[in-house]
Amino acid sequence: MKHLQQGNYQLKIYNSLGQLITQRAVGMGNTSINLQSKNVSSGLYFVEISNEQQQTLIIEKMLVARE
Repeated sequence: MKHLQQGNYQLKIYNSLGQLITQRAVGMGNTSINLQSKNVSSGLYFVEISNEQQQTLIIEKMLVARE
């Protein structure tokens, strides 16, 4: 993931149908963000990070695989 400067950001996770699954405010400067995935089904998700001006900075794929 590309480097972000310290500040306040919005993290959103969408399923493969484009439905918003969760969102939260995060402060960058941390090296990791912990998300609970126990209520998330296996599949492909998209993680979007935007700044305070609502500009999308990053969109990454995330794969959840359950046995």
